[in-house]
Amino acid sequence: MYLSKCCYFVPLRIGLLVFAVLKILAIITHYIYFDESDFPPDTEEDERDFMMVLIIGGIMKLIQVLFTGALIIGIVKRKYDVVHVCYVYSAVILALELLKCIVYIPLETYRLYAYIQDDVWWPFCSLMTSSLLVIGVEFYFVVLIRSHLCSMKECVSSQESSAESPKKPRP
Repeated sequence: MYLSKCCYFVPLRIGLLVFAVLKILAIITHYIYFDESDFPPDTEEDERDFMMVLIIGGIMKLIQVLFTGALIIGIVKRKYDVVHVCYVYSAVILALELLKCIVYIPLETYRLYAYIQDDVWWPFCSLMTSSLLVIGVEFYFVVLIRSHLCSMKECVSSQESSAESPKKPRP
């Protein structure tokens, strides 16, 4: 499945650049929100667990920002190898997000059941909905990168028929 435009009307290259910048802003905003909105830990063990989650989450967000920044640079400089590495990384992230949706969220809901026995479906539904939204957006991002890779490969193989190369007027 290949796209020629992003969001039905924006050229693929420009749309992917805008999408990548918005992804970086969303990652940074999510990390700030997660850092500021979590409840303070009650015990020393909770504080240690909270710090581990915060540090691991921060490292993961930093890696995502670095790969998305590399994608932006690869698109701007038209580097096929850089965009391909970012494509593989995004596909792996999509697979991990699917795994989280299948394994982690039900286990987390089961753990929450000990604390809130009456209303356990609300956290489960909200976690599942947000994960499915992230999966949908990440899938679209992977499809956009794949489409751009195919247009870049086409650009390399035939310069005159590519969507990336400027059209020369015929005499």
